[in-house]
Amino acid sequence: MKTATGCDYGDTGSQLANGSRLRNDDHFRVAFVFATKEMKREDIKPLVVKCPKCGFENAFNQPYGYHTGFGNQGFLYNEAGNRTLIWSSFDPDYIAVVGNKHPWTLGEESQRRLEAILQPDPSGGGKWLFSNPARCLKCRNPIAEPIGTNVYYLEYDGSLNLDPLGNPGRGLKDAMNVSGKPPL
Repeated sequence: MKTATGCDYGDTGSQLANGSRLRNDDHFRVAFVFATKEMKREDIKPLVVKCPKCGFENAFNQPYGYHTGFGNQGFLYNEAGNRTLIWSSFDPDYIAVVGNKHPWTLGEESQRRLEAILQPDPSGGGKWLFSNPARCLKCRNPIAEPIGTNVYYLEYDGSLNLDPLGNPGRGLKDAMNVSGKPPL
């Protein structure tokens, strides 16, 4: 599968522990499989995104690009393009900043307001911005579009998943500057 930027998501089907394969159109049936057998992340084939520039195969510990709308999540990549910030659309701190709007529907003013209250990536990757694409881990060429032009995201190893679903006690507050207000 190719994106608008020419990035090749390759075979996005998933392989289960028993060796059977799921095609993209079979993902709706995954719920039944998960209900009948406890699955672990290592049971699912990783997503590989081949860089259109250098050919490097960027591997992600996820079976497919996660859909921000289906998960009711927002995501931003850091300036280095090698980590992802993920949060819930229903996070009270997020709502306090931009209102009751899903992240992929925000206008420029709301985007800037949210960006202004976020701390830079603690790993040194720079600011979390709506304009940052995901980048190849080898040559830094874009391999996936940012939110706003793309609703599927890649979760790099070491990313900040602040969605409280699966991460109890976490929230966007963990990535906000201390006051929770934009710097003057």
